[in-house]
Amino acid sequence: TDHEINRSTVTEMICMKCGTSQPISGACISARCSLSDGFARYFCEACRLWEDNPKRSIYHCSDCGICRVGKGLNIDYYH
Repeated sequence: TDHEINRSTVTEMICMKCGTSQPISGACISARCSLSDGFARYFCEACRLWEDNPKRSIYHCSDCGICRVGKGLNIDYYH
């Protein structure tokens, strides 16, 4: 990428489809926007992470405080 951001400090975002400024979320707040069903297949509010790759499973590990690639704790990841 051509820039770095601290995801934990992001509080607002702009929908790239309709231009609506809004708090971070998994879907556009504008009812007239086609992205009101969701920006991505996976969204984690705690990590402020969006992932839309259908071949990538991601879950949030509450113990670690981060999102991990995989099926889940005690499924394919163990502490």
